[in-house]
This record gives sequence, structure tokens and C-alpha cells, in this order.
Amino acid sequence: MLPVIYGSFLRVISNVGLVFSANTSQVHTQNYCLNYSFGVPHPSTPHPLIPSSPKHRPISDNNSHFFAAAASHAGYSHSTMKQFLLFIAVSFASWTMICGCAQPGERAASAASQPNPPLSVDKVVGGLEQPVALVFLSKNVLLVGERQTGHIRWVQSGVLRAAPFATVPVPNGAGDGEGLLGMVLDTQYPDLPYLYVYHTVPAASGKPLHGEVLRLSVRNGMGVEPQVLIDNLPASGGSLLFAPDGKLFVGVDDSKAQKLDPAQDYTVLAGKVLRYNPDGTIPDDNPFQEQQTPQALRKPKDGVPAGDTTLSDITLRSPVFAIGLRSPGGMADNPDSGELYFTDGENVIEHLIAGDNYGWPQVSGHFDAAEYRQPLWVADASSLTPTGCVFYTGTDFPAWHGNLLFTVRGDGQLRRAIFDGTDHVATVTTVPGTEGLAQLAVTISPDGGVYFSSMNAVYRLKG
Repeated sequence: MLPVIYGSFLRVISNVGLVFSANTSQVHTQNYCLNYSFGVPHPSTPHPLIPSSPKHRPISDNNSHFFAAAASHAGYSHSTMKQFLLFIAVSFASWTMICGCAQPGERAASAASQPNPPLSVDKVVGGLEQPVALVFLSKNVLLVGERQTGHIRWVQSGVLRAAPFATVPVPNGAGDGEGLLGMVLDTQYPDLPYLYVYHTVPAASGKPLHGEVLRLSVRNGMGVEPQVLIDNLPASGGSLLFAPDGKLFVGVDDSKAQKLDPAQDYTVLAGKVLRYNPDGTIPDDNPFQEQQTPQALRKPKDGVPAGDTTLSDITLRSPVFAIGLRSPGGMADNPDSGELYFTDGENVIEHLIAGDNYGWPQVSGHFDAAEYRQPLWVADASSLTPTGCVFYTGTDFPAWHGNLLFTVRGDGQLRRAIFDGTDHVATVTTVPGTEGLAQLAVTISPDGGVYFSSMNAVYRLKG
């Protein structure tokens, strides 16, 4: 039995039995939150529904832990299981409880231990074609990018306008990783009224040719004057992000590359995160350099005309920022720290660091190879496929501040990754009521609302 402690320090080495009560017959789908506000003794005799071999998992200081409970039993009906007891034995190894003052990671533990507030999901707009990108121009105007059509739809106060804001060309019947892939608003909007769009350029035959990033001017409710900033990218999936330093990041999938293991090849752009200036030029402080190339093969740069062979070869900066990625479906900056993170279709959350190698396809999941950066979180299920992500900064759910919200293709359930105050994900939990609805993209509105998209609609989460 765990002693109750008030405002003091205590060191405990013990085994503790915990009793959980389920409130649904679908107990095998539930997550049970294990936190530090318990003091319930375990039953003196085994309960008939308690697993015979409970799992043991260590608890660390100031962290909350989630356990998935499987409670199916052929000998018991659903009505019996509605109030089943689950016994989990937890092995403690030198655990310290600290009360009365904030400690590193305490906010994350608190956020994790608090139950989700009463939630509801409202449909904002339906009838869409794979809405993979969500961008707010204002509190009432949402732009929605449709992957397969290339249409950028204008939604004002929940009403879908018939005429698109703009349409970018996409391949006929765009497959996975093709079409309109990402959108991001200029950081200086509306002073710089630009929308950046990443899409797959079709050939004359309608088949995918290559990827490009173009810039649209926002004028009178329309996207006009398209200007290509970055071209000849791989014709594969990706994402866009403006970082706090004003640089434009482009995540590029490795699936459509014409080369074996492109993610580990510095000379190709597939399977990478790229970094550009807003005008499409390459920053001088990027971590990689291109291999030297004959001047005759280069495009005009810095006043040097193409084909000028009188000049000696020079080394140019590469747009590559990080390598070894499978499918960076979403990127986000933490407004509290300015650090960058991304979700990868390889079922991980990663910290984006200049010059790092994330290992794909040489390694995946958790691994021991020191030459690759370890993921912050790895999904238990291989079929989740994380997609869009954003850090929560709104006011509707204050306990979620600093959580990374992300969507998944697999079960379509919104999730929040809870950091422990350092560069570590303490736990990931699902947001109830969103299953099947949060598959493609997630964003925060100017008034702090959480918006996310399924394959054909956009929804808002409400408390």
C-alpha cells in the first residue's frame, strides 16, 4: 500500500498493486492512465478477470505512464466486463515523490495524469477530396488543400465557397505521395501576403513529373500570380514548414526515387528535410555542401553565367538539412523553445537537428546504432503512419500546452505527445471521440481551436 505524503520527501522501494475500473464494454480499446495520485490497495485474492501474468514496467521520477489493457475473456459477458478489475504490478526502483514545488517535467506529468476534459467534435465542412493541408488566413477563413484535385478551397465561417481560392496542377488520378502535398503561410502575413504550396507537377501525359514549391499572392479572396521558387524536387510526398528563423523547410518522401536507398545518399533529395530561404535560394549556413560540379552544368548563380568555363570550380551549398527519412508527413516548431520536430511515416516522432542522420532504411524503430539519431517516440503498431502535426498553443485545453498534436492514417485518431520538460516524449495518448476523423492534417486556429481532417471533411475539437 502506498503511503499518502504531503509536502515532504520519501524514498520508496516496493511493489504496488493498482486497481482500475473500466467504464465501457470495449475495454480492449482503452488506455489507462497511471499517475502519482493513487493509494488504492490491490485485492487480497486474485480477481477472476485479472491477467494471470501481469506486465511489469518501471516508473521514473515525475512521469506518467499509460498501459493498454486487454480484457477479453471467453467466459465473461460484456455486461460483466463493464466493471472489470485490472491488476497491474509495478516494480519500483528507488522512486522519489516530490511535493509542494515544481520540478523538471512536472507540467508534463500533470498534463498526462489529468483526464481529458469533456470533448465534442463538430464537423466544419464536408465533401472534400483528401484535405491534406489546413491554413488559416484569419479567425474565420480557412484554406483547405485537396491532394487529388489540386484545389485550394476557401471556407469562411464554416461555409465552403463554390469557387476555389486557387488550383495547382496535379497528376491525373494522383496516387499516394502525389498531388497537392503541403501549404504554409508566410510568417510575415498579411504584410507579405503569400501562400507557399508544395505539389507534384504533371507531365503532358498526366503522369507525375517532379515536385515543386510555388508561391501564390493572396489578393481579394483568390490565390494569384503563381511563382515557382523550388523545382526539380522528387515527385513524392512531403510537407512544408516555416521555422522561427524565417527559413522554409521542405520534407521529401523517399518512395518515388529512382535510386536504391536514396535516403542515405547525400547527392539526391529524396528521403530528406531540405532548408531554403523564402525566395527559394539556399542559405549559406546549411550543414551540407554539394559535390563539385563542372561550371558548365550549373545554372546562373551569384552573377556567374552558366557555361562559363573560365572560372575554377566552386563548392555550392546543398539544400539538404537532414537525411535518412522515410516519409516526413508533418513538421512543427515548438513555440516555447523554437526547436523543430517532425512525424515520419516510419511511425516515429523525431527532433529535427541540422546535419543529423535518422537512419532509414538501415535502421528503424528503436536501435543501438550510435551513428543515427534515436527517435523520441516509436509507435507500438506498425500501421499507424503519423501524418500532420502541430504544437498546441491555444486556450481551450490549457493542460495541453506544449503537447504535440498529430494525426495518423491508420486508425484516424488524434494523438498528443506529452514532453517531460526535456527533449523526451514522456507518453503519447489518444484524444477520445476522434477515431476515424483525424487522418491527414491538424492545425490551431487564431482563436485557439483544434482543427483536423479526415479523408473527406474538416472537424473542430471542442471542450
